[in-house]
Amino acid sequence: MPNLLTLNDWHAAYRVGALPRAPLMVRRERLAARGRPIYLYVVSSAQLDAQLDALHARAAPYADPIENSTSCRAGACHSR
Repeated sequence: MPNLLTLNDWHAAYRVGALPRAPLMVRRERLAARGRPIYLYVVSSAQLDAQLDALHARAAPYADPIENSTSCRAGACHSR
């Protein structure tokens, strides 16, 4: 997984079918591995999952039915 640092990086990832869960978990793990950051609070995996689930639920009415499948939520959908 590339290191997504800028909005352009994230937009490019979404254009090729990336879903937010996997890259955000990678970013969370990288931040957590550095130890206690000075200015950031690194949420736990469970907290990030809860936030992503809430966002997914809010977006569901507007989502493409194919991307809303269980396999896509697990990160296995790359239809775009």
